[in-house]
Amino acid sequence: MTKSTSFLKGKHILAVDDEWDVIETIEEILDPAKVDVAQDYETASQMILETRYDLAILDIMGVRGIKLLEECVRRD
Repeated sequence: MTKSTSFLKGKHILAVDDEWDVIETIEEILDPAKVDVAQDYETASQMILETRYDLAILDIMGVRGIKLLEECVRRD
């Protein structure tokens, strides 16, 4: 029997949402990955500037997600 390795293992993900229950669900689903969380634009923006992420999950409406997306794109 071979051991299955999750694609998420070793990935660094940023999850941004202003609703804590959504954040908790994302963390549970992405358990094999390292997940950083933010609940507001300012915190998320600072994290994007300081850390390189493999993936960002952004709440478009609640935390100025379009602006955060633009910041992610600028960070490549």
